[in-house]
Amino acid sequence: MKPTIHQVKDEVCRRAGLTRAEIESSLRRSTKLRQAAIFLARELCGKSLPQIARVFGGRDHTTILHACRRTEERLNGDPEIKGLVEQVRYFFGPDHVATQSISPASLTKPNGHLTPAFEEAGNAKT
Repeated sequence: MKPTIHQVKDEVCRRAGLTRAEIESSLRRSTKLRQAAIFLARELCGKSLPQIARVFGGRDHTTILHACRRTEERLNGDPEIKGLVEQVRYFFGPDHVATQSISPASLTKPNGHLTPAFEEAGNAKT
């Protein structure tokens, strides 16, 4: 069974030391972490952009799409975000990954494959 959006958001909050109110707020200091939580919710839960938007404070679905794209970019250059994403992926395990990957090419169309970084994390666990 896949995790819920709330479970993913709570795990990111726990690891980042944020409250639910802080991650849903528009404060700049929580922007990267909120975007990472949104990215993970999309990847792990397999829910639609509007469903994720409702859980993250009623944001617009295009904001969710932007958050996914920004986090994908940060995975290559921001060790804090990369570490957080890998930790949460590992916490929920490979059995909880949605059937679509999150990459620039797949943000609008699911392709049915895991992201390479997650495949490596899944192999390291076994």
